[in-house]
Amino acid sequence: MPSGLIQTVLCNERLKSEYSRIGELFYYSMKAIVNRLEIDSSVIAPVDNGRNLSNRVIDKKRITYWKNRLKSKLEDLEILFKEECTKDDALQAWYGFFNHEYWREQISVLAVSRERQNQQLSVKSFDDTEQFIDDLYPVNKIYTCKVSCHISGNGLNAIKLSEYLNKWRWYVPHNLTVRCELVYTDCPNNYKVLWKVKNVGPVSERRNQIRGQIKERGKVIEEPTSFYGNHYIECYIVKNEICVAITRIDIPIGWS
Repeated sequence: MPSGLIQTVLCNERLKSEYSRIGELFYYSMKAIVNRLEIDSSVIAPVDNGRNLSNRVIDKKRITYWKNRLKSKLEDLEILFKEECTKDDALQAWYGFFNHEYWREQISVLAVSRERQNQQLSVKSFDDTEQFIDDLYPVNKIYTCKVSCHISGNGLNAIKLSEYLNKWRWYVPHNLTVRCELVYTDCPNNYKVLWKVKNVGPVSERRNQIRGQIKERGKVIEEPTSFYGNHYIECYIVKNEICVAITRIDIPIGWS
């Protein structure tokens, strides 16, 4: 993690004070920080003659580490903006973000009334198994890659994911198969193809199936659409132990 001073400068710089609700203020401030760091990862002190707080290599690595994890965790909070989000979903999402027992304590506040209604509380702990490519390899995106993505199953012939989403609905149903294939890269031969499959949202946390490990699996992978969430698949090209190309496919899976 970057130093507390760097985090404080970034929070002050991108604080979304126009939001009165603390949850919204926090979410949009963190999102603004991520967007800012995607463009420029340097951090300048507002005093001390504008000293660069991020000129060391270790500072840059820590900032990148923080930005990548913050970006991933913010995706888990997107359920909060869905109409179908329940209070259990919201508590699970915040628990997933902070990984703090405070959110479990919030469950106990509801426990008595829920028990009277014969309802079960569903917030559960989970293993944070997600990996990040910059932790495994240096990243220098000097090449490009393209991945095709088709869905099929339950009587549906193979169809491009983008075509299905544009033509039929905004999400993919359960119990279909997603097939991703590396179809192009301008990277010279003798490279490795790695994949990351990340399940996003409270359902994956309750099932302890967020996944997110980065593995070498060849040029073609197949995955089932098992449960709700804005999941995604990333493909990495690694040559000479350097990640030289990255692409991502978002796969929104609906409730039904």
